Amino acid sequence: MKEINKRIRHYRRIRNFSQTDIAERLGLKCSTYSQMERKGDITCERLIRLSEILRVDATTLLYGEGDYP
Repeated sequence: MKEINKRIRHYRRIRNFSQTDIAERLGLKCSTYSQMERKGDITCERLIRLSEILRVDATTLLYGEGDYP
């Protein structure tokens, strides 16, 4: 199973968002968001907000729904 950071990156790319786009929507610096996406270190609040932005269930971001490139 892939890690949460890879699933977040996968859905971000599907939605054609840059890291800067997501960082702005979360109210973060791009460098903070980039680190979060690289390491997969994310709070519950940010996970919920990300799921809303990316239009995908938070459970899917956490546990996956298949295998992603």
